[in-house]
Amino acid sequence: MIKTIISLLVVLFSVSTFAAEAKYKIKWILAHEPARVFLKAANEFSEKIKSKSNGEIIVEVVNPENTQDEKYKNMDVKTAFELVQKGELQMSQTYTTYLGNYDKQMWILDLPFLFKNHDHASKVLDGKIGKKILAGLSAADVQGLAFTYSGGYRIIPSQSKPLNTAADFEGQKIAVTADSPVAQSYLKELKAEPVPVSDATLSDGKMGDAFETTYARLSDKKHTQMKYLNETEHTLFLTSILINKKFFDSLPKKYQKLVSETALEVARFERAESLKDNEKTKERFINEFDLKLVNMKPQEVEKMKKAAQPVYEKFSKILDAQIIAEIKNSGN
Repeated sequence: MIKTIISLLVVLFSVSTFAAEAKYKIKWILAHEPARVFLKAANEFSEKIKSKSNGEIIVEVVNPENTQDEKYKNMDVKTAFELVQKGELQMSQTYTTYLGNYDKQMWILDLPFLFKNHDHASKVLDGKIGKKILAGLSAADVQGLAFTYSGGYRIIPSQSKPLNTAADFEGQKIAVTADSPVAQSYLKELKAEPVPVSDATLSDGKMGDAFETTYARLSDKKHTQMKYLNETEHTLFLTSILINKKFFDSLPKKYQKLVSETALEVARFERAESLKDNEKTKERFINEFDLKLVNMKPQEVEKMKKAAQPVYEKFSKILDAQIIAEIKNSGN
């Protein structure tokens, strides 16, 4: 009995000693839906940072969907970003469409048919070009660490008719991400009517004829009234892992490097997991809800790409032409 008590005391002392050795504490809030897509990556980040820093950096991952802390319960992206700005939270992840409000170059990533495929996107997002885009957030007191997916390529589920051709978009009311004028502009070029709609509005069925989303964001409750899954793959729905700049700059150089490299590592992990999740979700919606998959013929895809050109011209005054050219050239 005495030996058991002594053993327990040794364990407790070891745990408390280890906890006391933590020099830096990071609270990472999963403010972006769907949280399940990010939870594994965030937990992976937490474990790797703790291990590689020998316990000197501890990362607490907060999921607003199930936290008991009322302060963080069901927190939205805007609030989470502002708390990271202020340093009340150290890390989060946010839609690049929203981040465009702080640095317009983020909206470059919404330009239609910018990326040839996922390999091209990874080359850009994880390389010098991605770093250049992320660097623009520093003026907002935030350090961009890496790019992640919110499902990857956008799809457009529709209920009134399948979108087999570029002409089929004409007159369609399509719900879009409100923060991206680039995304809205492209739909206008297709003669569709983009309607900025919040997730709350989508839930009561007022999305019009169709909406932009990704497979990861499809919901049984909200979206099963759709009849068609149109795989337009015109843009990627991206997010970014963020950290408060002042906190990041306060870390020793070796830990700045560790945080940056680990964020990039888990971002790659998250993107791969998102693509796996996409395939499972697509298969389930087709099988369980009888949604019809629509793939455009190559000649119609070319028409879609042609309709994208005026968007590039329209935003040429606010988006960096050199970055756009570098992205395009990197796909050759």
